[in-house]
Amino acid sequence: MYNDNYASDIEAEVFEYLRAFQSVVIKEVEPYDYETHHAELLELYEAYWNRLTEKFYKNEPWPEPDCVEENFEQCGIELDPVFRILYTELYYRHVYATGATKGSSSEFSKLSLERYKSWENYVTFFNLIINTNEPPYWSLPARWLWDIMDEFIYQFGQFRQFRSKVQNKTPDELEFMHEYGDALWGIHSVLNVMHSIVDKSKIVQSLQAYFPQGEIADEKIRQQVETDSFGHNLMYKYFGYFSLIGLLRLHVLVGDYQLAIDSIKAIPMNLLYDLEDHEWFISTHYYYCFSLMMKRSYQKAIIHLQEALSYLERTNRKAQRLTKYKVDQQKKQVDQLYGLLAICVTMFPMKLDETIEQNMQKKADEKFDRMQDGDEKAFEEMYNYVCPKFIPLGSQNWTQTKQRVMRTLTRRKKFLWMKYAPN
Repeated sequence: MYNDNYASDIEAEVFEYLRAFQSVVIKEVEPYDYETHHAELLELYEAYWNRLTEKFYKNEPWPEPDCVEENFEQCGIELDPVFRILYTELYYRHVYATGATKGSSSEFSKLSLERYKSWENYVTFFNLIINTNEPPYWSLPARWLWDIMDEFIYQFGQFRQFRSKVQNKTPDELEFMHEYGDALWGIHSVLNVMHSIVDKSKIVQSLQAYFPQGEIADEKIRQQVETDSFGHNLMYKYFGYFSLIGLLRLHVLVGDYQLAIDSIKAIPMNLLYDLEDHEWFISTHYYYCFSLMMKRSYQKAIIHLQEALSYLERTNRKAQRLTKYKVDQQKKQVDQLYGLLAICVTMFPMKLDETIEQNMQKKADEKFDRMQDGDEKAFEEMYNYVCPKFIPLGSQNWTQTKQRVMRTLTRRKKFLWMKYAPN
């Protein structure tokens, strides 16, 4: 229990929460108890975390991992290495999500550079997942695994965008980049993580065995998956699945649309309709259909967009997440799906479901009519709205301070598409 006999920077309520959180995370659970265990974990991971964030850490970081460890030790509790890694990931995630909205006087400003070292914690975590002969005794729910992969790619993009902008960097920032710029968040290292999880999880073989696309299931492949300790492990199945979606997203963000499409060839798109959480349903359709648009496969994009949007309208589900930025992100991506549909149906006119067409016209507003009239400015405005924030991959010479603005990357990709669009 919490010891009141010593000074602590951690609120008693927070300390008790972290103690309880650790005990649930490291609990060894049999597969038949996963559902109950994961429900308990999600309550602590999302509901309680957000509640305490709102109460104590709305405008400041959570306690540093070293501080948590010191407080645990003073109470005779050992901070489990696995929990420390997971807590550190949540700690940095909060810094990224909240610190970006704070002014320079905020506590977050002190972590403006330090946050990029989150890479080192991700390396440690993924080593636990990849470099092991047996699945770990602990298990994380699908939603948490999705968030880890989602945040991993987001933070990679944040660092690469910061790295690409040389002009106006402070001496501290330049010194940081001299020391760490080539060691953190390398594109090949990030890709290697996702490919390694895909291989480890046997997710491609699992999808081929249980969801053959136009083929008869290969019984030999099915036996290989079922006898592999990682292939039939629930956590690895989900993590492998999310890594495929992560590869789709990453290839879109660097502008390789064909490789993005190829990345999820193993995933039957109709499988997305059967999963319990539609966050990855929306994200997958967004990046997949954006790739189709950029490859000018308009008809195929329209079919997938209309089916996905009809499903979302039909189910009319309330927000499943308690984290505000997650809810906002989903709402924006749904609006972007309608924007993609407006572009594609302008380029390849075809009949739409009446409700979907009305929603599309409402969200696209006057831009839709202008695109119908061949207004290139309208195409440009809609493209700027629906496109993701692309990731620059070039290296910088940190002895020079030449300007490189992210807008150039977006403009270049837009130009290549616009060259063929309004014909």
